[in-house]
Amino acid sequence: MKEQKRVSLSSVLRVRSFLALSIGQTVSQFGDRLNHMALIALVSELMPGSTFKFSKLMIFVTIPGLIFGPISGVLIDRWNRKKVLFFCDLMRGGLVLLIPFIPYQQVVFAVVFLVFSAGLFYSPARNALIPSVIAKRKILMAGSVSNFTARASTVVGAVLGGVIVGYFGWRISFYLDSASYLFSALMLLLVTYRPAVRPGPEAGAPTRRTKGGLNTVIRESERLFVEVWEGLKFAFSHKWTVFGFSCSLALAVAGASLYVLVIVLVKEVLNKGMEGLGTLIGSLGIGMIVGSVLTGRFGHKTTERRIVLGGMVAFALCVMAFARMKSLPFMNAWAGVAGAALSPVFICLDAMLQKTVPEQFRGRVFSARDALMNGGFLVASVLVGLAAENLDKADTLTAVGLLLILAVVFIRHFSRGLAKEKVC
Repeated sequence: MKEQKRVSLSSVLRVRSFLALSIGQTVSQFGDRLNHMALIALVSELMPGSTFKFSKLMIFVTIPGLIFGPISGVLIDRWNRKKVLFFCDLMRGGLVLLIPFIPYQQVVFAVVFLVFSAGLFYSPARNALIPSVIAKRKILMAGSVSNFTARASTVVGAVLGGVIVGYFGWRISFYLDSASYLFSALMLLLVTYRPAVRPGPEAGAPTRRTKGGLNTVIRESERLFVEVWEGLKFAFSHKWTVFGFSCSLALAVAGASLYVLVIVLVKEVLNKGMEGLGTLIGSLGIGMIVGSVLTGRFGHKTTERRIVLGGMVAFALCVMAFARMKSLPFMNAWAGVAGAALSPVFICLDAMLQKTVPEQFRGRVFSARDALMNGGFLVASVLVGLAAENLDKADTLTAVGLLLILAVVFIRHFSRGLAKEKVC
């Protein structure tokens, strides 16, 4: 393979639309972390003594992706993506601002459902928009920048979120989160984006307006189903998309298992509470920041496929080693290494899809990928949680690492035709 020319960081940051998009994302993701900490505190206050409260919160966070995932992709591909992001930010900012004034837990969970439903449109629309505001050869570096800022805001937001909630209360965190969404919406006004002309009636002669009614609803439903089916048919016949989906699902299952088992290991083996989990999250985030920098600096020297498969194997080995750690400092060290291995994987998976998927399918492909990961995460977390009740936690985590390596072997075998192909 001929080595690609390295793209400089400054050349990416000089693209005004991408810079504005990145700044808005950084601030809003900082607010997301505040929102997460505030929701934990609020749910604890509304449901004292309940052991199911956090599981219930997780259900309302993940269910929107399973319900609306494929449909959201169709609408993203139909609409102006910049406007989708703008109205998602406005909607989330307004909804989050309402939470401190809601006295009933049922209404709070309904608002949480709506907030994460809006977020369901935001992430695929943003991923689909990036290739339209920056040159294809700069996408890998742009992904490194986005991943770096996202992880940095996650680490800072998690740390400051705990401080703000602890000292000033969860209401202040929701106010700040709302302000972060509004700031992100304002930054989108600086983004220059010209949507591609869609083929079909929209690009041709004007269509005759029809009156509303049952027939109109049926026709629109049929059209929506056809577009969902077209998106899925493309996704599962496009070789790079199949590769990306397979890797994403394997990582979602491994990540869910890690999420469930690490909490138990930290509490049972180390006798640590939330402070122990907090340091692990911070170490993972710092490792992902390092991985983002390394990807931007050296990622052009090899193929995205090789980075993805190598990173997944390294992450699996970290999971297996992590299961045997008996002290928090060692766990933090391995969490950092795992983050450094995992970050390039996510960057390259996004870059592969952004480079190879035609614009008219990007929204559907990214939303389908997110729905697949949400479903895999939810199912795996339930199954691993049930299995771990009667099995040794460390042995179960080791088995997860081995299964991830086995998945990499299968993916590598069935994608060997892509080994010598360049994405861009």
